[in-house]
Amino acid sequence: MHRFGQICGALSGAAFSLMLACCAAYAGQTHQVIIQKFEFVPANLTIKRGDTVEFVNKDIAPHTASEESDFLWDTGELVRNQSARIEFTKAGTSKYFCVFHPHMKAEIIVTAN
Repeated sequence: MHRFGQICGALSGAAFSLMLACCAAYAGQTHQVIIQKFEFVPANLTIKRGDTVEFVNKDIAPHTASEESDFLWDTGELVRNQSARIEFTKAGTSKYFCVFHPHMKAEIIVTAN
């Protein structure tokens, strides 16, 4: 019976270590979208779930990056040299635009890890 307890203890420890490794395997990256000349650069960005996108306004005019369909996320107004970060926690395609300049459009594709 003592041997059985040792095996169970070893397996429990291994399972716990594996669980920690899986959880820590992807910490997420930060990507930048630059707003300049009334464009989002890059206009198409592919990231992983858990990544963060930093939107940086380099234009003289104020801009936003606002999710198109249901306003699920929004940077708020960004003036020159101001930035905002959005973390993407769900896989899918997120189309966005500038509230002040609706012709400015782009998309972020979020893949599963």
